[in-house]
Amino acid sequence: MIIFTHIPRTAGTTLQWVAAKQYESEQIIKLYGNAIAEPRSALWELMAGYLGAHIQCASLEEAQFISGHNAFGIHRHIARICKVHSQFDYVTILRDPIQRCISVYDYIRRSKGHYLYKAAQGLTLKDFVRCGITTELDNGMTRQISGMCGELPQVPWPDVAVPVGGMMRAHLDRAMLELRDSYAVVGITERFDDTLELCKRRFGWRGNLYEKRNVAKRQRTVNDLSKETVEVLEEYNTLDGLLYEFGYQLFATRMAK
Repeated sequence: MIIFTHIPRTAGTTLQWVAAKQYESEQIIKLYGNAIAEPRSALWELMAGYLGAHIQCASLEEAQFISGHNAFGIHRHIARICKVHSQFDYVTILRDPIQRCISVYDYIRRSKGHYLYKAAQGLTLKDFVRCGITTELDNGMTRQISGMCGELPQVPWPDVAVPVGGMMRAHLDRAMLELRDSYAVVGITERFDDTLELCKRRFGWRGNLYEKRNVAKRQRTVNDLSKETVEVLEEYNTLDGLLYEFGYQLFATRMAK
């Protein structure tokens, strides 16, 4: 089974579109909505035959590709629930952390259905990061890959395991370890075509054409930000910057093989 750790705003939706061309619909599980915060419960519901709006799959036993905005570690839930699967290959895509933060914030600001939409309207990007309303822009990639910080919150100001500003070097060390040892493919948003090439080599995927999904018509860059805003983003994403560099090295090494 392939487990895709979908980090928000990293071209993950496009990768899902490609994966959908490789497998039958009943072989794909998507854990979003309420299932992000409670993946274990969602998977138990799936095995019990209940298909909520946040799950799209016929059977956990038939699944070949599972994706969601979840932290590393879902394979442990699956192993306890379903004895069919014994081999798990993780996949993720990393993105330049500053550019990812810009994209997350801009996406929330234009998405009326997002749980942080109203809050974001009254906050600048730097204030949105500082206020602690969400952990997504506080070393968000390290949070998901380390598997040490709980799941991505789906309500504002949640009682999270590691609040904004609480990330430590130990989280980065664990994330690096998992990337190296547990992730069969570590992709890079800025090199998406090569990321697909790695998926083809590892999983036997086919096809060269794809449709970019969930992409903004105009994407702001770091050049559009004030110096102060960039400094705030760098401060709150220092670990993500180091994780991105480490992941890029892994990516380059595997591409060269």
